[in-house]
Amino acid sequence: MGAVGRNEVIICGESALRYWRTPPIMRAMTSGDLRVLQIDRVRLARFQAEAHQELALYQALEGPAGVGRPVTDGALRQVRELSCYVAPSLVPPIDVAVSCSDARRRSKLLRPCVTPDSLFEGHVVRSHSGVLICDPALTLLQLAAYLDLPRLLMVATEFCGSFSVYQAAPCQKRLLEDMCSEGKNLTVAGWRPTFARDGQLTDLWSRPPLCDADTLLELARQAAGRRGCKRLEQAARLLVPGAASPLEARTGILLGLGAEHGGMGLRGFSFNERIDLDARGQSLAGQTVCFCDLLWRGGPFGAAVDVECHSAGFHLGQAHELADADRSLALQSMGIEVLHVTYAQLASERRFAALAEVVAGSLGRDLPEPTPELLRRRASLRRTVLGDWESAAYRD
Repeated sequence: MGAVGRNEVIICGESALRYWRTPPIMRAMTSGDLRVLQIDRVRLARFQAEAHQELALYQALEGPAGVGRPVTDGALRQVRELSCYVAPSLVPPIDVAVSCSDARRRSKLLRPCVTPDSLFEGHVVRSHSGVLICDPALTLLQLAAYLDLPRLLMVATEFCGSFSVYQAAPCQKRLLEDMCSEGKNLTVAGWRPTFARDGQLTDLWSRPPLCDADTLLELARQAAGRRGCKRLEQAARLLVPGAASPLEARTGILLGLGAEHGGMGLRGFSFNERIDLDARGQSLAGQTVCFCDLLWRGGPFGAAVDVECHSAGFHLGQAHELADADRSLALQSMGIEVLHVTYAQLASERRFAALAEVVAGSLGRDLPEPTPELLRRRASLRRTVLGDWESAAYRD
């Protein structure tokens, strides 16, 4: 993009995180983009009336005028003008970038965050609607200023993975569930919703990755000496790209992090790696390729191991279970040991320890000696990683 005018509002920090987690179809709904929605104007008007009652930003903008002194009158005016594009994402106070501490005048609507102009070059995106937003890498650097390493790693794994977590308002859920039942196309810009077995919209969305570890490392070097740069570099070196769900990400963090961070030290896996099945595997699975949730390729002293993550909320029925069984058999016929994990198994300290022992044994590795200090770090990591995924990075 071109140069950014410093009188323009740039959404940053926690608010940028909310923006990047928002499926594009949500902005199409509030902005009235009928080309994307494929619904009639009467239905759209009914939804937008409901959205003005339910979305937090609309409520704040339509509330009493005395909401505190804004950063600038111009900033408040821009937020009002862009509200239909950002209302699905933002919850007041909205984090906006300012270039010096003199501009740090907070209001109930806006929360100024000092960010040097030098970091904006190449890291601010102007959307088609005119919204200026810190890109995912710069957003993570800003979050690194106050998040601990596990929480930052969770968000970085999400951004560098193929999933997003978005809790829809009731009016958004109703419209998308109705559109799904009518066979409407809900995939927009590569973002696709996930529905539970009862047809209800879940918080999980599939999408293309938002950034990569190399970009995070380069920004951390560029921002050397600034708050959060070392933690961002550390997270970038630890993250494994390609996770497709919070359950996969949680499993990878708990199993893969080293003992110094409270993990099991079982590094060396990849998320959703493609496996081309041999002739026998194709006959068993009825397909030519498989994708393994977490795959360790093994080594001279151990076998390859695939850990498959299953969420009951996204269960697809008996046919899907049978396909999973055929797929597991095909992988096992090729010498890949297949293990299955659920959130309940992760949440049980005893059951998770048993899983880690099985994985380590299959790989021919030893788990770290469980000293009192290591057990303390493990308990701390588990509390963080197994908590609510969406709210882990939010301060309010």
